[in-house]
Amino acid sequence: MKIKGHLAVAAVTSGILYCAAGSTAASAVSFIFCAFLDVDHIPDYLYNPGLKVTFKDLVQKSRHLSRREKYYAPLHSYEFIILLTLVNALYFTEAGFGILTGSFLHLLSDIIANRPRPYAYFYLYRARKNFKKPDLFKPE
Repeated sequence: MKIKGHLAVAAVTSGILYCAAGSTAASAVSFIFCAFLDVDHIPDYLYNPGLKVTFKDLVQKSRHLSRREKYYAPLHSYEFIILLTLVNALYFTEAGFGILTGSFLHLLSDIIANRPRPYAYFYLYRARKNFKKPDLFKPE
């Protein structure tokens, strides 16, 4: 999903979270994680040989997604969501709940928009497939 889509989901999510819980911390952190979780794509660009990417390209990443050979994105994984859920269950904070909510909704938005193969968002599955993008996502 492009940044505009993530920003829209983040705005709606943080607004609902603020109205429901009255927590500025949960709302703000949820917005940040939902909108900007894509920072973990930076290694995807750094570790794909021959792919020259500018800052503008990172913001408008969809132009370069099809050219990447590898897909790492460790925060875009079910394991990360499970870890956040466990941490929140043990050490609940409003900010932690915001991180979990924003990260989960970012991941859900990407799953809907990116047409992944069934296990593509399991990080361990990606590692088993040597992070090869064609094994993880359907052709565009």
